[in-house]
Amino acid sequence: MSPINRRGTKCKVLDDPKALQEWYANDSSQYGKLRDFQQGDEAKVDVSVPRMIALPLRAAQLYRKFGGAVMPHELLAEIKIHLASTETDLDNGDEWGLVKRWLMVAAQTDGGQEGTAKPKSHIAFTKRHHHKR
Repeated sequence: MSPINRRGTKCKVLDDPKALQEWYANDSSQYGKLRDFQQGDEAKVDVSVPRMIALPLRAAQLYRKFGGAVMPHELLAEIKIHLASTETDLDNGDEWGLVKRWLMVAAQTDGGQEGTAKPKSHIAFTKRHHHKR
């Protein structure tokens, strides 16, 4: 993971929502864990996203349907269903692109940075130390 600016990050992820959904569907013990695609490193692509995003109102409404915490892959699936429904005039183009990219990054770990460290979220918030002046 390398910074793109003060508010964003550039990282390598597997940009395959279907593979992400299948991973959780095929092994329910993985629920609650971020996906680590170490074995698919050759398929990873560089993705740049901000550390935080403001969800579009419709995405926030989709999130509220869960009634509590939700995994990134679940919200991604709900957005896909919404975009394919008659409730929207948007297609699967880039109107939701940033939200979908952000959720893909949020769902995956950094793979431990070539095995030298414990895998962690690409969008982890770190504690900043403030010095008194």
